[in-house]
Amino acid sequence: MSKAVNAVRRRRDVRGAFIAAMVALAWSVASVAQPMQDRVADPREPEAIATATAWLDLLAAGKAQESYAQFTDLFKQQVTPDAWRTDLETSTKALGKLRSRKLRRVVVYKDPPNAPLPGTYMAVEYDSVYERAPAHFQFVVLHSAQGEPFRVMRHESTMQLGTAAKKPEPVAETQGSSIGYKTVQEALAALKAKAGAKVSEQQGWTIVQDQDAGNIALWSFTPQGHPAYPSAVKRSVVERDGALHIDMKVQCQAGKEPCDQLVRDFMALNERMKEDLEKRRGQSKAQ
Repeated sequence: MSKAVNAVRRRRDVRGAFIAAMVALAWSVASVAQPMQDRVADPREPEAIATATAWLDLLAAGKAQESYAQFTDLFKQQVTPDAWRTDLETSTKALGKLRSRKLRRVVVYKDPPNAPLPGTYMAVEYDSVYERAPAHFQFVVLHSAQGEPFRVMRHESTMQLGTAAKKPEPVAETQGSSIGYKTVQEALAALKAKAGAKVSEQQGWTIVQDQDAGNIALWSFTPQGHPAYPSAVKRSVVERDGALHIDMKVQCQAGKEPCDQLVRDFMALNERMKEDLEKRRGQSKAQ
């Protein structure tokens, strides 16, 4: 096979991986500074909580082989056992011993649009305290097809290392609208009416997947009751100098503090997406 064909295939694989990562982050958007709302619990939530908690206990104990065995086949195609062992050892060293873990909530998705597999997904969220990370948030995405036992599809976390929390600096603002519409409401109405745009609802958030000048764009609109409502976050996958990047634009019509926090939360999501992409790119090049 020629080098040109290999290069095209690698780029196609990386772009596909980026889209999958972006879709996964679209599911996780509902956890961004969103208060718990009253709802009817899914009957399988206790099973999901037990599965996720037991799996996190394996991570806290540094058991790479046992935790890797509970991943979905799709995840195992993307991450090797050795790579997982290295990641776990690195994170365990950075975090130190687990001191406490508290369940935040469970987010349920059934056959979500653009999901890599059909079935039931449950994102189980936790707030934890570690020896060297006093503020640690993580979620475990579980998947079950046709009522089968849950398996781990994805694990993400954000943390604050150290003991003293510093007040974050204000986020720099731009004058006028940066998303191409005068208001958030105008953007949402236009996208809903746009041919080819894919609109879905995730825990109150409105998610729109669109094409912008040939690039994939993912829009996230905050639900009513969110501290930063109304806001629109537009993230585009662009290619520059042979590499894929995320361009983000935000239109927030709430107060300065909740708007700044929204931007920080999405910047953290983008960083996790980039880390995930780099891992997949490395594995694609090795094949």
